[in-house]
Amino acid sequence: MPKTYLANQDEELKVKMDALIENLKKTNLEDCDDMLLGFSIENDAIVSILNTNGNIVKQAYVETKHEGIFTASATSFVYNNNDKSDLKPIEISNESKLNATIGQEFKFPKETQEYVLIITGSLKAVNQAEEAMRQIWPMIFLIIVVVSIFTSIFYVYFITKPIVKLSKISNQMANLDFSWKCDENREDEIGLLQKNLNDLSDKLSSTLIELQSANDKLKDDIERERELERTRDDFFSAVSHELKTPITIVKGQLTGMIDGVGVYKDRDKYLRRSMEVMKQMEELVQELVMISRMGKYENDFNTFSKINISEITEELLDKFEIGFQEKKMNIRKSFDSLTIDGDKYSINKVISNLIANALFYSPEGNEIRIYINKEDRTFKIENTGASIPKESIIHLFEPFYRVEQSRNKQTGGTGLGLYLVKVILEKHSFKYIMENTKDGVCFTIEF
Repeated sequence: MPKTYLANQDEELKVKMDALIENLKKTNLEDCDDMLLGFSIENDAIVSILNTNGNIVKQAYVETKHEGIFTASATSFVYNNNDKSDLKPIEISNESKLNATIGQEFKFPKETQEYVLIITGSLKAVNQAEEAMRQIWPMIFLIIVVVSIFTSIFYVYFITKPIVKLSKISNQMANLDFSWKCDENREDEIGLLQKNLNDLSDKLSSTLIELQSANDKLKDDIERERELERTRDDFFSAVSHELKTPITIVKGQLTGMIDGVGVYKDRDKYLRRSMEVMKQMEELVQELVMISRMGKYENDFNTFSKINISEITEELLDKFEIGFQEKKMNIRKSFDSLTIDGDKYSINKVISNLIANALFYSPEGNEIRIYINKEDRTFKIENTGASIPKESIIHLFEPFYRVEQSRNKQTGGTGLGLYLVKVILEKHSFKYIMENTKDGVCFTIEF
């Protein structure tokens, strides 16, 4: 601070010296006393005029001392009375610390002799500032410490704490935990970072949900494919078994008839039996072809038309009349005139299979009940005296499934009848259910 003050004072004194010399050039050595004294008082400086020999011929200064502090409250003036004796510069106490000194040559207008103007400025103002600083530095230090503490608290609360929180949140993101949310109550860079983390969390969360959904769907597809593969294997295994047995029977009968062995000499008898077996094989193949076509094409039906369910059922009951008579079965029916939209051939196949099952699996002398209701658009067929195990009901609509596992033609069919019924009804979007009742088994269709 003293060095800076001294440099500034030198520059300021140089400007004032130039102004003082200009004023001195307008007077003479004897009349410049007031001018020098006024400059000394105004600038708190010693003003000296030296001759070419370096001796002081005029000097003005301020000297007031009170407890070591100098002020401009009083003046003292010393000058030459034009005698030959030289004046020496007065000695000022070191406490005044007069250090800023500049000089310049000049001439009075009516004199040929050159003089040197010397101005020595005082540093007492800056020294007083230094003394004040020494006295208050403990307070300044305390203020700096307090400000530093509050600045640190501010930094921790507004800068460090949010960053630590964001660090924890990013760690949660690394562990795929997106249940948190940043408080977006700031508008600075940290607030922008919080908003970006929230957006990133939402996008990652939705992406993971989509991936999880896609993964679950893929698992379901794989499981479905495996199930289809198992069903396909079971299907081909059952088909091969269903075809293998009648082919073996027919082949044996034909071989016996060709060779004329034993009972096979009666060709007419065994030709009729072979024909019956071939009819069963033909029926099986037709059902397989129909199922294959329905599974291959989304809508593999002839043109839909208006179908009267009551009329179709009456016609089919007439065809099964002989079978009912042979088993001494009674038919109870209640028909409303119900018309639906559908493929006539397929719906006819459904009702035919249901009547055939009711006839085939009902004990002799029981009753078959058929109801067609127009109001709730339902078809119900119930065969009494029969019952299906609960664990078998859900499998009855699988291809080639039979409750009786021996696959004897005397106790059951091919196992494709109800599967075909299921496929046709689902293609028509008709609901159906098969359930045990107190009297037997009931199959219901909701058109």
